[in-house]
Amino acid sequence: MPDSRFERAKSILAASPDRYFPGGEFRGADYWWSRRPDDHTPSCHMVDGGPAVKDFGDDGFRGSVLDAYAEREGVTVADAVARLVPDGADSAPSAVSPRRERTRKPKVEPVLPVPADRLKSLNAAAADAWYVERHGHPVKGWRYVDAEGRVLFCVVRYEREGHGKAILPWYYGTDGKWHNGQAYESDRPLYGLDRLAAQPDLPVLVVEGEKCGDVPVPGYVVVTWASGSSAVTKADWSPLAGRNVTIWPDADEPGAKAARAIKQRLPQAVVLTSPTDKPAGWDIADAAAEGIDLVDFINSHLPPPPAETSASGEPRPFICLGHDAAEHHFLLCPRRVPFEIPLGRFSASQLGELAPLAWWSQNNFVGDQGSIKVAPAQDHVIAESTAAGAFRLEVLRGVGVWLDRERIVINDGRQIVLGDGTRIPYDAFEGEAYYASSGRVEFGDMSGDGNSDEDGKALGRLFMLQAFRAPVQAASALGWALIAPFGGLLSWRPNIWITGPKGVGKSSLLKYVREVVGPFAHTGAGMDTQAGIRRTLNRDARPVVLDEAEARNKREKENISGLLSLVRNSAGDGSGYVTQARGDGVVQYLIRSCFCVAAVNVAEADAAQASRWVICEMQRSTAEGEREKIRRSAELYRALLGHDSGRFRRRIFRALPRVLADIAYLREGIASVVGDQRKGDVYAPLLAAAWAVQSSEPICSDAGMAWQAPLVAQLSEGDTGATLEDEDRVIEHIIGAQVRLDDNTTRTIAELLKRASTGQDDRAGDALSRLGLTFYRDHLAVATQSERLQTVLADTPYAMGYDAQLRRNKLCVNAGEGKIVPFLMGRRRARLLRWTEFRAAYLEGEE
Repeated sequence: MPDSRFERAKSILAASPDRYFPGGEFRGADYWWSRRPDDHTPSCHMVDGGPAVKDFGDDGFRGSVLDAYAEREGVTVADAVARLVPDGADSAPSAVSPRRERTRKPKVEPVLPVPADRLKSLNAAAADAWYVERHGHPVKGWRYVDAEGRVLFCVVRYEREGHGKAILPWYYGTDGKWHNGQAYESDRPLYGLDRLAAQPDLPVLVVEGEKCGDVPVPGYVVVTWASGSSAVTKADWSPLAGRNVTIWPDADEPGAKAARAIKQRLPQAVVLTSPTDKPAGWDIADAAAEGIDLVDFINSHLPPPPAETSASGEPRPFICLGHDAAEHHFLLCPRRVPFEIPLGRFSASQLGELAPLAWWSQNNFVGDQGSIKVAPAQDHVIAESTAAGAFRLEVLRGVGVWLDRERIVINDGRQIVLGDGTRIPYDAFEGEAYYASSGRVEFGDMSGDGNSDEDGKALGRLFMLQAFRAPVQAASALGWALIAPFGGLLSWRPNIWITGPKGVGKSSLLKYVREVVGPFAHTGAGMDTQAGIRRTLNRDARPVVLDEAEARNKREKENISGLLSLVRNSAGDGSGYVTQARGDGVVQYLIRSCFCVAAVNVAEADAAQASRWVICEMQRSTAEGEREKIRRSAELYRALLGHDSGRFRRRIFRALPRVLADIAYLREGIASVVGDQRKGDVYAPLLAAAWAVQSSEPICSDAGMAWQAPLVAQLSEGDTGATLEDEDRVIEHIIGAQVRLDDNTTRTIAELLKRASTGQDDRAGDALSRLGLTFYRDHLAVATQSERLQTVLADTPYAMGYDAQLRRNKLCVNAGEGKIVPFLMGRRRARLLRWTEFRAAYLEGEE
């Protein structure tokens, strides 16, 4: 039998395994998996190269694909060839029919998250004989979960003696089976999302591989990504945006390459330098096995900052901070002023601003004519920028209070001030970041004594006098004024919205707030735009105090909307980045400010924005109560804030370590009592500061618990002093307003509604219709937009937002789109409130 005919028979079988070995499926590019017809023992047939057949039956059959076919059919090999290549057929190998194109089954869609009762079934799937033969035995598995701990997919480690390891992903499909493969083509979840969510304030350590991801490191949340160094770009890195990130790469080139790719996606990340005395591939798991102190290793392998002196020891005129997609970033010395050169825009004048001509001359970048040689100077600077790597916003800090290598420091605009009052020139301070000077803004002098406990308690009484609806709101306003100057080092920055009708003392309260927070704060009005505030803050961690932030027209609404977005970004460490388009690129800001806004109306906001605010609502007092409030407030103001209000800031600054500990305690305590972690985030800094100004004891002391317990109880009961929900309160404002009729008599809107509802007083109905109220079938119709209703509500928080409250009212039957209803002045869109229930709820007992 000629060899060519024999080879052609094997080629025919290899080309169509699904025909000659039916009942199987492709597993991988070169494997057809089927079962023997007698006892259904699994057999793996290699159709491309190597041993043609591997049979995992008891007899351990191995042979060519032709041998397997002959055994399957119960004939000799010669008979098998005769069947496949009959006599007279062309036996030349070139005549073999082309291999039939394999039709791959479509990928089974994943089920996300995996049903809890199907997790154990992965054990059997991963231990299937085919995977054991090819990869070895499964020895370890890891679960990738979401922030709530629900399993999304799994990873299994296989080991085979003499062949190393294999790491395979597995996902659960809609067909009710586990499949080897990735559930996510891109944006793959990180390993450790549940730990990230549970510990939002801890720095993050990124390592390579699930085994490394399980190594505990005190003070860090350890995470990794799926599928190794080559899959960095397929991971979803967004949960780490804005967080303090350190990368521990494997000690080899793939590890270094992966670290660079991660840093491109997380510019704020710091990459540890790899040790030179360790073998290739050495990682954190190896370090832990060797008994190395992991935290000490991290601290000792942080990359050094760029040198501030030249090789000759002379001070350098600039420090290269790196580059981004738009610019090269520098810090000019000794003035400590930031400076940028757009990519591709180098010129002699820009280089001259970067360094004086004498420096360029010393470094041989000045020509015979006395001008800078732009091309070589540009190459030199670009090389430095490239070596510095991607620019991180965190590497350059402005005026404010910061945490630097576990030290609380102040950049007061001229120098660095430590917690003990030590002053250090910028160029002599060794920290994790560079600090820019400010010729316009100064933090203020922190020398001198802090306030006494008695003065702190008196300051609390001053804020309590201001007729807030609940004591917790007064404590929050006081706490904001005390903690806001130190927002740069907070992991969650609180914001307050002071509201209430005209004439309740909002302006006086803001005066007290400004005195306590100091001149370091940016003060403005509702006309300030988001872009203007952002440019003003730039890299400073300054508080922001805005008065009259009303939304009375389209422009003001846009300003307030932009402000809400800015505040949402600035509130937490993970969301402080703000990007603005500029020319052909973008410019980024890192906003770490606490905001205080005062306005009659509380702006409408989505849930995410609203959760960043504490509403402090002021209310009217009786005439006698108002006179007494003004008298006592004036006395306390003169005694406390008329001179040296900075002593309150000095008190909080020196107490910051304890305040931070109290914040952590309160965050957990408030969240457990109230059942809302966000309330813990926003109220904890406020209450911690309000307590620290009046006592040197921790908040968990008996005195501290007695002080804060009734305030937290108000939060847990939803009791902030308000007797009505907003949707009820806006109705009370409307029906209580007085209207002058054509006959010069005055009636409340409640009276007009009662008269008009009977149909016997047309004048009452006409007056209501001109206001924007009318009866429509069995409903009271209220126009969604009415200038006269806005006038009625002018001294309330609801002038521009009353329709939002009407939509939420339980009596409203068209909360979606308004109903077109005829009014005296024409057809208008309106909300419909069930009249019978409205009358019973709001007009019963009205005279």
